[in-house]
Amino acid sequence: MRFVFESTARDMPYVVARAVNVNRMMRPPPWLVAAKRVPPAPSVTYRRREWNDVGGTAEWEKEEREEDVRQAEYQRRKQAAQAAKPDRTAAGWTAAYAPAVKVRPHRAFRREVLEKRETAYRKYVPVIEYPEDELRRQFYENHPFELLRPSTMVEKDGLNVRDWSRLDGGVDAPLTGESVINHQHYLTRAEKMSPPEAYHRVVSELYKSRAREEVAIRVAEEQAIHHGAITNPGNYNTLDDALQNEDIAIKESYAYMDTIAQSYVFSPFLRGLGRGVCALC
Repeated sequence: MRFVFESTARDMPYVVARAVNVNRMMRPPPWLVAAKRVPPAPSVTYRRREWNDVGGTAEWEKEEREEDVRQAEYQRRKQAAQAAKPDRTAAGWTAAYAPAVKVRPHRAFRREVLEKRETAYRKYVPVIEYPEDELRRQFYENHPFELLRPSTMVEKDGLNVRDWSRLDGGVDAPLTGESVINHQHYLTRAEKMSPPEAYHRVVSELYKSRAREEVAIRVAEEQAIHHGAITNPGNYNTLDDALQNEDIAIKESYAYMDTIAQSYVFSPFLRGLGRGVCALC
């Protein structure tokens, strides 16, 4: 356990001793005994603290003596309990012997037990589960392709509460697997429906919604083609269109150059003009 010191360095032995006595610290530091025996020198600028007095009247010395008395009393009771405890391995042991009386030690002597409890708690990590986990596992096991649908994590509306009595949550947003899970959880919790019944109802609503989306996309594409929209085959984009237009322009330029070359070769006027130009040169 972490302990925060709020005193000066000269008060450190007194503060640490009190922290150990009240179980604020699991074990005393190794330097505590030496600091008690040889306390820091008194300061000339601060008033003399009472724990600097080593004559037996300091508060920490009184607490130390009380601690020694408690330890001696605890050891005495422990030995008495061990002596009164029957020997269970002896041949003459009978049920007439009463069990030993348990003596509850002082809080200062229960640190080892606290340490064991803390270690055991660190080793055991509780599993945190929610009711939606089982619903989510069942849905994605039967519909693995729902995980391949694109989704965005950006909140556009800022709504923290949604009406999950509806499949879409009461907002204009695309349906996802989480919408199905939340709607199914609402049906099982609010309308007291069994999980299989709620699952079949939610899945049927999802299928109908997906069918409406596909029909809307198909109708929109047909309307766009009817009004003159040109759709590219495959997965072409703007860059592919530009490259395709560039190839067409290059082919047209090659054909034009071939036409000019053929007209120059087969034209007598051009051949004579060419000879005259060469003679002048």
